Amino acid sequence: MTSRNHGFSLFELLAAMAIAAIVMVIAGPPVASTLAKISFRKEVNGVMAQVRGWKLLAVSKGKPVTILFDKDAVIVQLGQEEGERTPLREGVTLALEPDRLLFSPEGWATPATIEISSKERHRTLRIDPLTGQPRKI
Repeated sequence: MTSRNHGFSLFELLAAMAIAAIVMVIAGPPVASTLAKISFRKEVNGVMAQVRGWKLLAVSKGKPVTILFDKDAVIVQLGQEEGERTPLREGVTLALEPDRLLFSPEGWATPATIEISSKERHRTLRIDPLTGQPRKI
């Protein structure tokens, strides 16, 4: 009777693990950088969507919407009501110039720029005063 060996030897498993470790060491940093870039791009697109939502809120409710940025939150005021605070994600900072952004019920906005920063990444959005829409610059 002949016996067949099934499976891999210990040497073959160790060699495969060593090759996988080498590939991970070489490919790890570029993959991590790409993931950070994608995450920041997602954050910027989220802020742009929020800006569009604030404009839509002003138009749909027929009241002005005022936006303020705190060091750790965004404050949204509808008309004269108390502002609603939304905390920022950890590691993300937002800066608004000037310190207030106003969306009118007619659809226009005060001219403003929003600076989005996360670690070494940075992006600027400009709010068009006629349309109230954000644009990347």
